[in-house]
Amino acid sequence: MVLYEMGLILRASSKEATAAILRRISLSVMDLGGLLTEIENLGQRELPYRMRSHTEYHTKGRYFFFYFHGSPSIVKRLDADCLKMDEDIVRATILKKD
Repeated sequence: MVLYEMGLILRASSKEATAAILRRISLSVMDLGGLLTEIENLGQRELPYRMRSHTEYHTKGRYFFFYFHGSPSIVKRLDADCLKMDEDIVRATILKKD
C-alpha cells in the first residue's frame, strides 16, 4: 500500500459542520479500502485569491491534510466520487508520498 497526502480546503463553516464534513471524508476513504493514519488541521485562513467552487466564490477556508495508505485505484475513485462532487470542498489535491 502506498502512502498518500490529501490536502483539502473546506468552506469556512462552524466547528460542528466542519466535523461532519471531516467525518464524511474519512468514511469515504475507509469505505474505498484506505487506511487513514493522520488528520492535520491547519486552521481557518484567508485564501490566497478568490476561489470559485460549485458556483460560489470563497475568500476564507479551513485547511486540512489527510494522510492515508491505499492502492492507486482508491485515488481515482475518491477524486471522482467524493471530492469533486462535494459542495463543501473548495479545493482538493492528492499526492503520493515517498
